[in-house]
Amino acid sequence: MSSGEFQIIIVLHSIFFTFSVVLNGFLLFCIFKFTPKSTSSFSLVMIVHAMLDLTGTASCFMSMSRILNLETRIVLISHGPCHLASTRLCYLSYDGYLSAAACVFYTNMCSFRVRYFILKEGSIKRWHVVRLLCAFVGPHNLALFVLFAFSQIPDAQAAALIAKYTAYNTTGLVITGTLPITSIGIGYAHFLCIICIIPAYIVTWKLRSRTVHTLDAMAPKMSVTTVMMQQRFVKLLTLQALTPLLPVTSAFAYVVSQTLQLHHPVLEASDQMMVG
Repeated sequence: MSSGEFQIIIVLHSIFFTFSVVLNGFLLFCIFKFTPKSTSSFSLVMIVHAMLDLTGTASCFMSMSRILNLETRIVLISHGPCHLASTRLCYLSYDGYLSAAACVFYTNMCSFRVRYFILKEGSIKRWHVVRLLCAFVGPHNLALFVLFAFSQIPDAQAAALIAKYTAYNTTGLVITGTLPITSIGIGYAHFLCIICIIPAYIVTWKLRSRTVHTLDAMAPKMSVTTVMMQQRFVKLLTLQALTPLLPVTSAFAYVVSQTLQLHHPVLEASDQMMVG
């Protein structure tokens, strides 16, 4: 990899990290500073969402991984600060990024469910929100982190795969890898992060559609100011519903590039940058 390509990866990761920290930091500040008690249940979803997004971004920045699929194994070439500690930290940093990215996708769906419930019922109890997060976010993604953590292969074996299938000079690179996709941990990671996001995304858009229709039905009873506020709210809903296209695009780019065995440093790094 040329020095120019290396610098592009570092700069892009740094820009995305800074943007995410500022945006999520501002979101958390607004939640804690301005959220009234009447909507505190919904704010719980947004706090969890923002914290997980920050965790994923920090893990992404720590690893700055290029992702390859060689012999049905995920092989990572890490350029982030993690290399100053150990290759194990680089692997776990990618694991943290992957788990947090999956969590953010499902918290997005949960936020739409909570908003729709509040719109229909007027309020929602905090325990209902906690139960929703536990059902769709907690256990599955914790299992992903643990199973992926125990799916690492020896670094020398991962480096041998890079040397066998690419022309990259592996000298000085931090290279880690996973067990094959047929293993429990890696199979589960592909299932949760590629297969399950499709129905979850469909549910998100269905909830967005129902929310918009409900708002339209309520519009005649609202004041002009309230209607304008709700119109802005609908725009916000649309933007939020479009956000998961980033992990969907990342998953699609990963599948295509690895199926066709297209190897280029920037392309390999883009799979992580699209989400992180």
